[in-house]
Amino acid sequence: KGKLAEAEKALHKTIAKCEDELGPAHAVTLTAWANLAGALHASGKLDEAETVARKALVGRSNVLGAEHPDTLSSQAGLAAMLHQRGKLAEAESHCRTALAGRR
Repeated sequence: KGKLAEAEKALHKTIAKCEDELGPAHAVTLTAWANLAGALHASGKLDEAETVARKALVGRSNVLGAEHPDTLSSQAGLAAMLHQRGKLAEAESHCRTALAGRR
């Protein structure tokens, strides 16, 4: 848990710097958001992880396009989080979208 807390703190700093220097809609900034979602998920902060994962997915979809591998990765990550939270219908939808895009 200690390493995850350190990772969260570092990712928050990274996001702030990326947003300041590159902008909130830059691919690198969005990757930092996606990484934060993963760290939050791993540390059991599921509500916050889901919110951040949705932000990363929307941003990536808008900036990179729905078929971009990073967007599809965000789809799959959000699907896993939703599955763990028991939101099965929505998880399945995101999973199917991710799988369809990877074909």
